Amino acid sequence: MKRIVTISIIASTLLFSANSASNLKHDTVSKIQNDSSITNSTVKQADITISNSSDVDGLTVTQKNGTEAGNLIQGTSVSDSTVRQGSTEISGARVLNLGLDSVSEIKSSNIESSSSVSQSNFIITDSNATDSTADDVNIGASNSIDSSTVNGSDVKQSYTILSNGADVSNLDINQTNSIETSTIRNSSHITQGMLDVNNSTLNGLSSTYGYSNNTNIIADTTSDGSNIEQNRISLKNGADVKSVKNGSRNEVLNSDIESSNIVQNSISVDNSGVDTMNHYRKNSIDDLSANNSYIIQNRVTIESNSDVKNFTSNRYINNKIKSVTANGSTIAQNDVLILNGIVNGLDIGQENTIEATTTDGTADSNVSQSYISQGKVVLRDTGAINIVEQDANGGDFLQNKIKDIDIEGHSSISQGDLISYESYINNLTAQENNSISSLKMDNGANLTQGQILINGY
Repeated sequence: MKRIVTISIIASTLLFSANSASNLKHDTVSKIQNDSSITNSTVKQADITISNSSDVDGLTVTQKNGTEAGNLIQGTSVSDSTVRQGSTEISGARVLNLGLDSVSEIKSSNIESSSSVSQSNFIITDSNATDSTADDVNIGASNSIDSSTVNGSDVKQSYTILSNGADVSNLDINQTNSIETSTIRNSSHITQGMLDVNNSTLNGLSSTYGYSNNTNIIADTTSDGSNIEQNRISLKNGADVKSVKNGSRNEVLNSDIESSNIVQNSISVDNSGVDTMNHYRKNSIDDLSANNSYIIQNRVTIESNSDVKNFTSNRYINNKIKSVTANGSTIAQNDVLILNGIVNGLDIGQENTIEATTTDGTADSNVSQSYISQGKVVLRDTGAINIVEQDANGGDFLQNKIKDIDIEGHSSISQGDLISYESYINNLTAQENNSISSLKMDNGANLTQGQILINGY
């Protein structure tokens, strides 16, 4: 018989309110299994809340059972409900030396009817206009959804939010997020690895220089009418961000995408300040079928009077798509959009590749009635100084490559476009190598390589 859950379940909760605590260790294992049903309810596994002027120095939390999940939901139906696995929230409090190590899993379950699921989220807010600070925070998280269905629901894996004047220093994040052998449909929204800084200060973020520990994977999964985001950074409303090192590996493997959006690695700076950001990423899509869909690999957007200094996105940058069939779709690799911003020191490097050959050595790629863009830079109403475009691995040229692709049905390809509208540019260096081999074009297809468009006031 199914067990129907219609109340709020809180498992292994730590709550600090107007307290002082130091040198605490907490180990927890929370499980929901065996044909359970959660309807119109709230479930919290391993929840931590620190609030109301609490002062915590030295808190270590472990949410795993050896190498197995500390937070587990298996064989469960979730409908019109909220599920939180491994949530940490700080509000109007001071925290030093916080260590979080969690493994969260959802297996063989159905998530539907506008449900909201989060795995390993860290939220710090200063909602009461008091000091809300965190220093030396280390987050290690492994989150997975396997053999499940997400229907009309929202799933967030490893998201970090700083809001309302929060002040965070020395934040270290190592995360692995995966969704495998699953179905995503009906306007569902999947986010893997998100950092949102809203009217707050972040001084010092290390998110793994390489990509081995910062991985987002979608594999053997079908998406219909849904949105998938991997590694998203959003800085807005007066955010002040300094000394950021962000690295990630984002993969979509052997998946079918119908009327859906995939965004791998996006950075948005809106009315905010950035001083020194080093950005590393490897985005790959292998064996993809996309119909009426939108696919982006690395997009940087700077807008609304943002002030950006020393932004580097030029080492170990690889955007690859292998064996793609696309119809009525948009594919964009490494877009940089600067809209009404101020930029001093922007270093962009990339190796963008679209090719037919898959990992098993076969070749089959076709693009029809679609748009492909590689390495586009757009400046509008912007002051830009010291911009460099070059090869991702430190060579002389930026690399845009397309190989063994059939392009037909009024499709369009652009490689290495530089477009400037009503902007001021001083000291721009662009070194590009745009190459296409074994290309077949017909039925009104269009191609541009190395286009420069400058439109004055």
